[in-house]
Amino acid sequence: MPYFVDVILPLPIAGTFTYKLESDQLAWVKPGVRVAVPFGKGKTQTGLVYKTHGDAPEHYDAKAVYYVLDHAPVVYPQQLEFWIWMAAYYSCNLGDVYRAALPSGLRLDSEMRIRLQSTRGAQVDASRSAEAQQILDALQSVTALRISEIQKRLGTSKSLATIQALMRLGLVVKEEVLVARYKPKKVCFVRLSVDISSDSILAHTLKSLYRAERQRAVFLYLVREKQRGNPAVKLTQLIRETNSKRHSIRSLAAKEIVEVYEQAVDRRILPEMRQNRGLKGLHPIQKAAFQAVLQRFKESGVVLLKGVTGSGKTEIYAHLIQKQIERGAQVLFLLPKIALTHSFVYRMKAYFGESVGVFSSHCNDNERVELWHSVKAGRFKVVVTARSGIFLPFQNLGLVIVDEAHDTSYKQQEPAPRYHARDAASILARLYGAKVLLGSATPMIETYVKAQAGTYGFVTLQQRFNDTPPPLVQVVDLVEERKRKRLKGLFSRALLKGIADTLAEEKQVLLFQNRRGYAPVLECHTCGTVPRCPHCDVSLVYHVTIDQLRCHYCGYAQARPQSCLACGSADLNYKGSGTERVEMGLKPLFPQARIDRMDRDSTRKKRAFETILSKFQNRETDILIGTHMIAKGLDFDRVKLVGIIQADGLLNYPDFRAHERAFQLMTQVAGRAERTGERGLVIIQTYQPRSRIIRQITAGDYDGMVSEQLAERKRFSYPPYARLIQITLKHRDKYRVEEAAKYLSDLLRIGFTNHLLGPEMPAVGRIRNRYIFGITLKIPADFSLKKSKRFLARKLVVFNQLKAYRSVQVIVDVDPQ
Repeated sequence: MPYFVDVILPLPIAGTFTYKLESDQLAWVKPGVRVAVPFGKGKTQTGLVYKTHGDAPEHYDAKAVYYVLDHAPVVYPQQLEFWIWMAAYYSCNLGDVYRAALPSGLRLDSEMRIRLQSTRGAQVDASRSAEAQQILDALQSVTALRISEIQKRLGTSKSLATIQALMRLGLVVKEEVLVARYKPKKVCFVRLSVDISSDSILAHTLKSLYRAERQRAVFLYLVREKQRGNPAVKLTQLIRETNSKRHSIRSLAAKEIVEVYEQAVDRRILPEMRQNRGLKGLHPIQKAAFQAVLQRFKESGVVLLKGVTGSGKTEIYAHLIQKQIERGAQVLFLLPKIALTHSFVYRMKAYFGESVGVFSSHCNDNERVELWHSVKAGRFKVVVTARSGIFLPFQNLGLVIVDEAHDTSYKQQEPAPRYHARDAASILARLYGAKVLLGSATPMIETYVKAQAGTYGFVTLQQRFNDTPPPLVQVVDLVEERKRKRLKGLFSRALLKGIADTLAEEKQVLLFQNRRGYAPVLECHTCGTVPRCPHCDVSLVYHVTIDQLRCHYCGYAQARPQSCLACGSADLNYKGSGTERVEMGLKPLFPQARIDRMDRDSTRKKRAFETILSKFQNRETDILIGTHMIAKGLDFDRVKLVGIIQADGLLNYPDFRAHERAFQLMTQVAGRAERTGERGLVIIQTYQPRSRIIRQITAGDYDGMVSEQLAERKRFSYPPYARLIQITLKHRDKYRVEEAAKYLSDLLRIGFTNHLLGPEMPAVGRIRNRYIFGITLKIPADFSLKKSKRFLARKLVVFNQLKAYRSVQVIVDVDPQ
């Protein structure tokens, strides 16, 4: 009976592909195992087995599996089921999920190499083809060469034509070779080869080393380490501690006194375990919330913990983690930005030692593979990670904690799958039989509505830790300040006084400006011309530190012009402000203050986040200026004042979630003030001091904001009263993509009638020379989301069959944020 296997390939192609199995492969093949399979013309792919069966494909002849790469699955059945759900729910291909889920180091690359086929005619007339002779000479001494290696040897990138000519002559052939990306890190260790338990052998060895002082020192050091329970020592450590040389150790190895060997070691994990310190005791209010969470877990799989900033949610998390560790389960702890929460990781490591692992974008491919295997083996009981951690192979997942669950960073934008980690985590937990805790001071409205309706469990924590009073919020009217000429650059009199008083008390200041750079617009005062990006429909932002105009969408940069490129006038004005302008405006006003800035520009280098935050934590910085980065996961006990330079940029964003996000962000920023001790101060500068959202932020009226937003969303049919699907079309030809968008919207309007918006061009209608049109589908709560997506998929098939629109890129985003 023939056997077949369905394989998931890491390609943006729908579904799985069927391959034929040999009888000797059947014993090793099971779901989750990697296999090398042929795909396309001469290409080999690393596929993942989905299932085995005995049904041959109907429309093509199944090719044979080349190799079975694993003896045990690298992906658990729950993960495969999770992948299938994600591809179906977020309307993407299974191959897209595979590429996002599996570390690239676990995928073998198909690499083309050139080898010598025959020595016949290997001497080529050098006058006619010196390059061909060089290639043949190079292949004489090696088995095969990559094309890149051949090009490097010849010093030219134009050798493909010569290689093809040699192939036609039958002198060389190409072959596909699978190359592993992951390279284990190997470290040299040294251990004793003699039996030191025998006094006679020990004495004889010492006597033989009487004249070799360094060798004797090495031997005695290894003896002491073995007696301490360390049978092997790193070669580098041994050389450093004994002040010896490598040749001394080689001599000992030649005498068979020691053995030198290589061993693969983990790149991220130290071999010695850290001593754990006990968990802190819970405050009575925290203890009540902790018990309430445990009770809600008995009733619901997902619980929302709504705790005000500074209420001590982290300690509740730690006690919940401890309970899971005690029962032998693993915990997935999701954070919106791993780089901003290093202090949290250190706290967890202090509590739980080396059972805590960190999986993040800071890890290179090799480190990701090692962390993947460590999680799969159950070595890590707690995994702290950003959104990509939902794909890790947990052995026994018991709890998922999503901190700052309202944060938009949990939504994956590019590339597919465009999933939301908060929502996907609840599905993952259900597959493992685990629980989910969503923690936030300002939950997303959709989450809060589910908690209020009883779909989620709900626990509140309304009091700050140690009864610290909430900060005093003061709103400054910038219109009035400007009229009375009280502004000094970007700063009101109240903000400057607050900064001066805070510095006098030797406390720290956080200043929030949600835009990087110096000024978003450089405008000619004479003719009004604004330099714009040649590839995107946006103005160029001026960055004073590099003296350049830059596009924040495509990265295009140009030198700052000395005069207007249109009229030649030298009268150029900077409009708006960013973090650089705040920093430069503040330095002359407070010359003695130590000022630092944290935004995407200042944190490009690896570990720059940690460096800036460590300086602030250690009080080496008095004033920290930042974008939204300073609002997430920061816990500083010396911050007395938080200033929001200009709140209006958050309020006037063209999005139905703008006011909700403004409330969340400003509340989170305000929560950084005086988290321990006396009352802090928050100063909000705005041109709209009497707007409802500013009043709600000032009063901390989350419920009032929710009620107002729900009324508007119900009226205009937005979440939670409808589900959204955003369809984006992109093409270099504006008229082509506009025509395609109209055609697709007409196809969809048949089924969605009054529930379709668009097509329309967004505020930024061109990015990287591609024009954009969008279509929004509003699916009412009483409509089937699954049927709606099936209808959309059928219409996209019809759309893609049209030759005129095949070059138009179509992106489907379910539940856009």
